[in-house]
Amino acid sequence: MSFILIINIVGFCLGLLACIILLFANKTQRYANNFLVICLAGLTLSMFQAILTNSGYLNRYPHLFRVFSPVFYMIMPAAYLYLRAILFDETRLRRSDLLHFIPAVLHFFELLPWYLTDATTKREVIDRFLTSPDFVIQLKEGLLPAYTHNFIRSILSIGYVIAMHRLLWKTSFVKEGPFRIIWSVAFRWLQVFCYSLTFLIIFFFGTLVLPAHTIGRTNMINIIISSLLIVINFYLFSKPQILYGIPHIQHLSNKQFAETITIEEPARLLSEIDHEPSPDKQPSSTESTHSALDYLAAYQPVVEKHLSDAKPFLKQGYSLVQLSEETGIPRHHLSALLNKMYGNRFNDFINRYRIQYITQNMDDPEWPKLTLEGIARQAGFNSRTTFFNAIKKFTGLPPSEFLEKAKNKQIDLFEKLA
Repeated sequence: MSFILIINIVGFCLGLLACIILLFANKTQRYANNFLVICLAGLTLSMFQAILTNSGYLNRYPHLFRVFSPVFYMIMPAAYLYLRAILFDETRLRRSDLLHFIPAVLHFFELLPWYLTDATTKREVIDRFLTSPDFVIQLKEGLLPAYTHNFIRSILSIGYVIAMHRLLWKTSFVKEGPFRIIWSVAFRWLQVFCYSLTFLIIFFFGTLVLPAHTIGRTNMINIIISSLLIVINFYLFSKPQILYGIPHIQHLSNKQFAETITIEEPARLLSEIDHEPSPDKQPSSTESTHSALDYLAAYQPVVEKHLSDAKPFLKQGYSLVQLSEETGIPRHHLSALLNKMYGNRFNDFINRYRIQYITQNMDDPEWPKLTLEGIARQAGFNSRTTFFNAIKKFTGLPPSEFLEKAKNKQIDLFEKLA
């Protein structure tokens, strides 16, 4: 087995594994992850085609030759849309975004005559390809002249790379204006992702225009794609929080940003949050402990703004899993945030918001007509008992006295958290 075939197999297996995890294990950032899957799947399918070629199996399955070609037009548009979705917390496709995939659709229709060609004719083309591997980069099985597709792909890819770098630059170096960005493990990953694809495009274009290497242009391209897949997937698997729940890139106002410390070592801090030291083991330094808490503090504006704006706590049975999915913050990070920054379990934390909601709405003209059970249901409590226990726990008052003080605006459960 040749070295080229081995590296192609490794790249294919890693790419396939990453796609499966992103599709079935990651329940946050689903919209963005769909684009990442398209991008990685395109690179992975190119490795599958390389494996068929280098192993000699392509002639046995001639109908697989060129079948994935339209997908390759989708790699860079998907990468750009993924980057944009993560940076700006986008959750749905704009109508104009469909234009990015028109080249792939047009290429599919252009290849229809080739797809309908009989196996014998395809084997003749494949035999010529196996004799001269660089013949494949001409991409002349469709209606357009040789090399046209590689020229179009190169131009489009360069445009997408420039657009991706502009997005990264604008979000990482903005000093003025209404928004600033918090440095995080997610942003570091986006940099690795963007720079890796940039290197691929430069290498791909250089391979096409420079004299052929002794091992051939096609093999050089396959080696660099498989190497890129290995690098990207090594980074993903070394940062499981990206594969299993990427933290949102948080855009905060100047005031919020000023109250939050920028994180310089996101990977180390995530490790501290994920793996708390045992009780008999002292932290390595006070500075390390404070930095981990600062990282958790960066989540606070996101959680508090979501609860304040959407008021999801008014749903009965609202859970930590739902809050994680709605904010994009991994569940174990949310648990650490509630325990360390608020000193509450999730149910207590949500019940505090429910009671505060009651105090803020006691002047509603309809509320005096409600029973205690009715007020409890309005605020999201499951039962009268849970409601009473929460009032006693957070205010130390019996329900009747609590309601009286709430009418007079004498209770603010969040004063102590300010």
